[in-house]
Amino acid sequence: MWSQPSPIHALVGAGDILSAATAGGIVLWDLSSERARHVTTAQGLPTQIALALDIPPDRDELEVATTNGFARGWFDGGWRTFGARNDDKGLALYSCMARPGGRVVAGGSYGLLLAWNQERLDSLRVPTRSGRVVSLAFWNAWVDAAATRNSSLWNKPAIPPADLAPRVLASGDAVDSLQHSGEPPFPVGLVAGLDNDGLWLLRSSGSWVRWLRFVQEDGLPSHRVRHVRTDSSGRLWVATDAGLAWIGADLRVHSFAGHPVLGRRIHALTEGADGLLYLGLDDGLARFDPNRPDETAARIPGVSGPIVALAITFDALWFSDGNTIASLTGHQLPLPNGPATNYGLALLAHRDTLWVGHPFGLASTFTEGAWVPWGANEGLPADDITSFLHREGKLYAGSASSGLFVLAGPNTGPSFPRLDSSHKASSGRLSFNPVAGAPLQISTQANARGSHWVGGSSGLSVRRGLTWEGFPLWPGASEVVDVLSVGDTLWVSGSHAGVAYHDGRTWIVPPCASEFAGAHFGRLSRGADGRIVIATDRGIAWWDGLNVIRLPGSPSDSVTDIQMWGTTIAAGTHRGLWVLDPHGVWRVFGVLDGLPGAQIRALDVDANGSLWVGTTRGIGLMQPLAPDANPARHQPPDSPMRRSAVRTTSDTAPQAEITMSATSVSLYDVRGRLVRQLEATSEGTWLWDARDSKGKLVPSGVYYARSLPTNPIRRIFVRH
Repeated sequence: MWSQPSPIHALVGAGDILSAATAGGIVLWDLSSERARHVTTAQGLPTQIALALDIPPDRDELEVATTNGFARGWFDGGWRTFGARNDDKGLALYSCMARPGGRVVAGGSYGLLLAWNQERLDSLRVPTRSGRVVSLAFWNAWVDAAATRNSSLWNKPAIPPADLAPRVLASGDAVDSLQHSGEPPFPVGLVAGLDNDGLWLLRSSGSWVRWLRFVQEDGLPSHRVRHVRTDSSGRLWVATDAGLAWIGADLRVHSFAGHPVLGRRIHALTEGADGLLYLGLDDGLARFDPNRPDETAARIPGVSGPIVALAITFDALWFSDGNTIASLTGHQLPLPNGPATNYGLALLAHRDTLWVGHPFGLASTFTEGAWVPWGANEGLPADDITSFLHREGKLYAGSASSGLFVLAGPNTGPSFPRLDSSHKASSGRLSFNPVAGAPLQISTQANARGSHWVGGSSGLSVRRGLTWEGFPLWPGASEVVDVLSVGDTLWVSGSHAGVAYHDGRTWIVPPCASEFAGAHFGRLSRGADGRIVIATDRGIAWWDGLNVIRLPGSPSDSVTDIQMWGTTIAAGTHRGLWVLDPHGVWRVFGVLDGLPGAQIRALDVDANGSLWVGTTRGIGLMQPLAPDANPARHQPPDSPMRRSAVRTTSDTAPQAEITMSATSVSLYDVRGRLVRQLEATSEGTWLWDARDSKGKLVPSGVYYARSLPTNPIRRIFVRH
């Protein structure tokens, strides 16, 4: 969930204190005194994007994991940071767990674990190839049982290796694997849940570090772990994207395959004061007795999903769907009405005007050097403005949870009325209002049939004329992150359900490379040549006409937004702006290149071809890249970005000449359907007369040639 633009990523409660990690900083509430504080970079947070947080059991302090290092602080006083950098390229941390005595353990990419004890930073790595540590727990019951079975092994004092002396890491230092004498910074019983590599249990942290791994072969429903939690009875509970499991002191895994509640994707779990376990599901909230899970697991009525974060305070269970925070007692906490002024969720560059979406309802225009705020006085909600669309002289603004708003024209008066609709529709199991659903993304291109497409966490809806209608998604999909109209074809990214397109009759889900299994699919963009690229939390995905594969050479980190920029591609990440130049070479830009911040949140291209870049530290503008003086050295001979030349040999039948080393060549249309198998006319040369296997001329458009055995792709443009 952290890679989405939704502001709320995590919750934590302790006594009467509740705190939220958001995409616009952190918020603390004292529920007894009704006091609240919003902490951003202006108050010392290393970045606006907070991903995880925890409160120690023995002190008033909040520990925060961010995309730029670690921070700790409280309602009053200053905030301390570690692992942060001024260029926003510090350590990206996705989980944290507070320990007594001011200690905290945090998890990052490639299995990185950090232990911060006052001013000392220690590190250790889970032996994984690529997993991110998204959840942490300490399993006391297993440690006690293991110590009873073999005290000589499990009570052995930690002995540091002779070649690793104690060391204190300063901010910005490289992180090495360290151990110190005395109590180990990473205690036996530490549990790390990885987003794509199962569950890891630390069995020994002395001179030899020993890990025990649990994956599907050991009984877990999936190796994609989302949350781990121990209960008061000493069991370890594991939430995955395919269901729930628990592990006892004997290290046996128990799962709930096929269970209607416990056998589905689970985002978060926690134990309530009543001894029951609560689960955040894709479509609501559930609870059960951990001693009788099969018999007692049931949904809580009146709560819709997805529920991505849970927390317990003295008198309530709090939950969040990524946009709002509420409790089972019926209370709802408002987010601060006014974020840091340099933060934007959405950008739209339209002629000489730049529109900016902010997390809590502020949109602005920039015309000839003057900023004009748009907010509650103009009819916008105190809510995330996640998307914009100019169409037919109107400006549409999509908000996270309050609906779709329209401005008839910037010069007609400061009013953003909401597009109301009484129509209720169903998408899968969810009942939703296509206007008031949340969050909203608007099609960035006009549909050939004059339709408006709007999607969000409640599904997809279409406006034809004056009425809204619900539009069912493909099986397994319930959430829409972005929509893209291409003529009569509609492309939709469905978060963890992947990406699909509707050809006017049915949904088609193109095959996806295994490295994107379980990934979050976000923003979509299409170039003039028909290429469609997709931002995911595993890098850039590219539809090659048949399959969804990784764009060669692209970043493997989470991509927050993506734009086709003329003949190039621009991708925003948490560590800079990646640009594919006209010769196929990726270049990375950051604060040293003039950007105000390295954590990119939004991108858009204006009518002059300039790229507007929204970051967590302001807005930047980039001119089109100049071609390199030596283009020949940049383009691999079989790059999938190349296209074949098209030449006309007669007045009626254009003919494409394809040069590629292959034993056979197959032609496909943009929907992935086989058009024709070609035969070679000479070594390495293939000709196509723009006819299908039945001899009929194909329509004008884009086609793809795939060769065997090396599988390179060529694009062919047919024009009659």
